[in-house]
Amino acid sequence: TAGFGEKTEDLVVDGSSVYCASEGKDSSGNGIFTLTKLSTALNTITWERKLHAASGYTTHSEGVDVDSSGNIYVCGNGMDYPTYSNYHMIIAKYNSSGTLQWQRVYHKSGTNVYGTSIAVDGSGNSYVSGTVGNDAVLVKYNSYGALHWQSTLSPSGNASRYRAGCAIDSSGNVYLTNQITVSSKLRVLIAK
Repeated sequence: TAGFGEKTEDLVVDGSSVYCASEGKDSSGNGIFTLTKLSTALNTITWERKLHAASGYTTHSEGVDVDSSGNIYVCGNGMDYPTYSNYHMIIAKYNSSGTLQWQRVYHKSGTNVYGTSIAVDGSGNSYVSGTVGNDAVLVKYNSYGALHWQSTLSPSGNASRYRAGCAIDSSGNVYLTNQITVSSKLRVLIAK
């Protein structure tokens, strides 16, 4: 958007396209959850999609992954989307043409929830890691957007929304990492 900075948080390549999860801006300078599909030569934007919050509120996209059918999954966070009083996790699925298939909000009343990394398995299940309050969180959605389970870890410290990540191995095990602060020192949390 002219006059406003934008930043990319994550990208993934599926062999024929590059998908970028980024934060764009509206005309008032509020962040907009943005997903962009580009050619691998990076010289053509195939399409761009934005998820808006209510007027005057910010949304951020943080993580992106793609499945073997070319569906794109993106996660992030927002405020007042549409009526929550704290930040909440946003998860969305698009097909290869950029058509929104579903969109979900994961929230906890009175607590900020941030989604920062997403990984998709061979069946189209998506796993999103982040933070809920001071805890690390991992949530699983199936390919239709139904919440399967959620798991929180309460380390002896405060988890960081900026350093959470997740990955899946060929056996379906999910690995979670997060930065935590213990006694004013940074530590690394890793869980399987």
